[in-house]
Amino acid sequence: MKKEYVIRIEGCDASTFFRTQMTEVEAEAFIGLCLESQKASTYACMPVLKIYLYSDYRVRYEDETEREYLERGYDEEKELSKAAAVRKTGTSILVEPDIHAMPEIGSIISFGGYDWRVLDIQDGKALLLSGKIVERRAYNQSNTDITWVECDLRCYLNGEFYDSLGEEKARIAEIKVKTNDNLWYGTDGGVKTTDKVFLLSLEEVVKYFGDSGQLKNRPDGAWYIDDEYSSARIVTDKNGEALWWWLRSPGDGSYSVAGVGPDGYICVYGSSSIAWSDGGVRPAMWLNL
Repeated sequence: MKKEYVIRIEGCDASTFFRTQMTEVEAEAFIGLCLESQKASTYACMPVLKIYLYSDYRVRYEDETEREYLERGYDEEKELSKAAAVRKTGTSILVEPDIHAMPEIGSIISFGGYDWRVLDIQDGKALLLSGKIVERRAYNQSNTDITWVECDLRCYLNGEFYDSLGEEKARIAEIKVKTNDNLWYGTDGGVKTTDKVFLLSLEEVVKYFGDSGQLKNRPDGAWYIDDEYSSARIVTDKNGEALWWWLRSPGDGSYSVAGVGPDGYICVYGSSSIAWSDGGVRPAMWLNL
């Protein structure tokens, strides 16, 4: 299987960029040439070769904050032309990822045409959560008693959405997913599932976005969690609009599903309608590194 790469040749006075397709074996061989060129350049003014995955080749403007840069996403049609303009205009900072670099928790990586936040790394796999709402979709097409195992959104994520990720999807690990009962209302979370793509649970949102202790110790009369971590849970769609996003945990009953509101509060009580088509979808997955 061939992938798209960017080759950069750094001379003493100028640099050249071009794109090419190579298999992973060919890329490994080219990396060896890159290393040799870097060693030689320490003794003489000789060209240096560098290689990057095209999907990871990014440009950050000098007036962009780190958050703006991460949220802007990857534009396949424009990134290379922006990169080439760096030398001409001097108005941008070229971000040069290492093709062999391991992702770090909290970093943003590109995969399958989307940007993903790395939430965790365990046993050679990274837990990814989409950096933005990827689309608006109902949790289930009809309002009925249901759990994660039976819902239409699980079927979609592990079917049509998974297939849309292209050849890279082979790196996604198939895992056992447990959905606990709702801690506040006791609603049944259903049986364990085997998924490649899933939604976060109430416990996982608290674990990875910050735990104020309220999920395990419910404040009197509370039906949602609004704490010091709410702002970190706010996410927008591609148009910059902050939206509710679905979780897989049940709400106050088997007809309701928990979620995160547009202000970042965790709605433990759940949605008023699981058939609401404007609910934001924020997929998660474990990716083999």
